[in-house]
Amino acid sequence: DGSIDSVTGADGGTIASVTVDGQIILNNGAEVSHDLSNNQGTLIIDFSNNSYTYQANHNSNSASDYQVTFSAQIIDADNDEIDSNYTIDVEFPDLVLGTEADDNYSLEDGKSYNGLLGEDTVTLTDTTDTYLSDISAYINNIEKLDLTDNGTQNLTITDLQDVIDITDHDNELVISGNAADSVKLEGILDANFSKEANTQDIDGQSYNVYSGSNINILIDTDIDDTI
Repeated sequence: DGSIDSVTGADGGTIASVTVDGQIILNNGAEVSHDLSNNQGTLIIDFSNNSYTYQANHNSNSASDYQVTFSAQIIDADNDEIDSNYTIDVEFPDLVLGTEADDNYSLEDGKSYNGLLGEDTVTLTDTTDTYLSDISAYINNIEKLDLTDNGTQNLTITDLQDVIDITDHDNELVISGNAADSVKLEGILDANFSKEANTQDIDGQSYNVYSGSNINILIDTDIDDTI
């Protein structure tokens, strides 16, 4: 996030336009979003207050650090024009890449995880309340979340897009845990995504199944799952 300096010379000035990715965005007095052509993310310019925000796509640039540049064209009362250049540094945590085997990870601050192939598991290690939206940017191609470690784990899922983001192309997430843990599905159950009548057995353990819209969430029946 940042602001665009709209003052140039003694006469002050206003932003006429912003150029990003080879595209000119004219000042319309409102918020304008521009998706970068390389699909790395979205630059949002708010001309009402001369601010900007950049939203990186999940694991964009293969989770390697990169820069986004743009320029603002500012014109003062005497029609003097100046170009101001801006650079946004996009930094990712250290990336841990999986293998073709079934990999197991403990979620750590400062790291992101891509399980690649296999049936991969991420263990939540903090005794805390966790929103899937808070960690979805750091895990990808993961099939299972394990809540059994380190006491009580409370996981809340508020958006099915987060499930899509962290899983592979099957869009199936298995959540294991015990009676001390809980999973809350907040505002995502409707006619298109609901709890199935029957449980599913995996390696001798029963799971409640929530499905719809080509997404499956399987929650250990030992866990307190609520809506």
